[in-house]
Amino acid sequence: MHAAATSGPGALPDHMPPPAINRAVLDLYRASRETAPGRFQEHALTIVETLLPFDSAWWGMSSPLQVQRPYLHRCDARIFQDYVAHMAQDLLREALVARPGTTIDLDALVGRARHLRTPLYRAFGRKWAMERVLGTLQVEPVSGLYESIVLWRHDARRPFTEDERRTKEWLAPHLAQAHRIGRLLHVLGESPSAPRAWALVDEYGHVREVSPAFVPLLRKEWPRWLGERLPESLPSLAQLRAGRAWVGDSIALNASARGAYVLVVARHASPIHRLGAREREVALRYARGESHAAIAAALGLAPATVRNHVARCFRRLAVHSKIELARRLLAEFP
Repeated sequence: MHAAATSGPGALPDHMPPPAINRAVLDLYRASRETAPGRFQEHALTIVETLLPFDSAWWGMSSPLQVQRPYLHRCDARIFQDYVAHMAQDLLREALVARPGTTIDLDALVGRARHLRTPLYRAFGRKWAMERVLGTLQVEPVSGLYESIVLWRHDARRPFTEDERRTKEWLAPHLAQAHRIGRLLHVLGESPSAPRAWALVDEYGHVREVSPAFVPLLRKEWPRWLGERLPESLPSLAQLRAGRAWVGDSIALNASARGAYVLVVARHASPIHRLGAREREVALRYARGESHAAIAAALGLAPATVRNHVARCFRRLAVHSKIELARRLLAEFP
């Protein structure tokens, strides 16, 4: 990669990232929403590699006194224990802690000749072919934890350039923040890995955020849907927000309030979605272990009506036992 130009038509000032880095940053934040938990770091480093080639990487969290087990990208898992045994000799870590947010090239820090004589290189770096090293450390502002991302090249003939160092320095805070966003989404139960086809819409039905799977799924039902607003043929958002599912020929939609917005989730329609609201409620209570009499008392129905609802659910879902019914229903309505 070439450094950002500083003169000439359309040139970027030296302190501004090139367009390729901006595209990579957007890809990182999309990945934070759309990548399954536990896969983000792998995905993010493949994005980095399109701009900054490297052979292996370390991405870890630590406190000032303790290093936690990191994500190791394309390198031997034994590296972690080996490093911990020699961590006190790591001059790069000392420099990163002293200059958080700055990307440091180990050769520029100590010089290539000195680097080859350091105890850490002799005991650790040479063993694992860590010839060229580029590291960045971010400090999480609330917890104070360190998040370090270190890239290695195994061929000593391929030093990192200043352009590459600066590229990593631009990307590092976005790597850390996108990782944090994805982790929070997962922990808070909003990870798009489940459900995958979703849209966040405002009170007028305008789509504000959408997962990639949502658009093609809705176009199964509305081939000409443009994606700007929910289709006019849908019930009002108030009905969806109140829990009244919509079932079409191909898909089913459910919705729930998310502050000022509504989260709309789309799925392929199944016989479960075609159950009436009362049938579904009776069947769910029965699947969760309530007796016919208890369901009848709770819903103000006759026990015979409850039995008829349950029997119709068995027929519509083509199940033959209460266990099978529970498995089908609770997978869709946990």
